[in-house]
Amino acid sequence: MVDGEETEIQFAESVLMPAADNYYEAHNINFSSAQEDLILNCEEDAFLQFLVGVDSETSDMVRDLVGLDDVMPLLVAIDLPNRRFAIMEYGVEITNESVNGFVTKFQKSDLKFINITEERVEAPLN
Repeated sequence: MVDGEETEIQFAESVLMPAADNYYEAHNINFSSAQEDLILNCEEDAFLQFLVGVDSETSDMVRDLVGLDDVMPLLVAIDLPNRRFAIMEYGVEITNESVNGFVTKFQKSDLKFINITEERVEAPLN
C-alpha cells in the first residue's frame, strides 16, 4: 500500500469513526459480539454501515453503480433499498462535525438525493 493511500485511510477513519460511534450508540448497536450475530439479529432493522473506499475493485463497483467521479476526498451516502444517493457538497471541508451533520441529514432524508437509474448501473463485461 502506498503511503499516501495509508494517510487517506487514516484520515477517512478519523472523521468517520466518531459519526459511526454516535450512530451505533444512538441505535443501541453493539459490535462486541460477532458481526455475523449482529447481521442475523438485525435483518429486519435497517442500519447504516460505514465504508472507507480505497482504490479497489469494490470501490470501483460502487463508483460505477452511482456514476461517481474519481474525486478525493469524497463523502457519499448510498441508500440502496431506495435506489438513491447523496454526495456531500464539493468544497465543504470533511471534518468530524461535517460528517456527523451529513449522517444526521441522511437519516432525516434532508439531503439532495440523486436516483440510481438503470443507466447508471454498468453491466459487467464478463
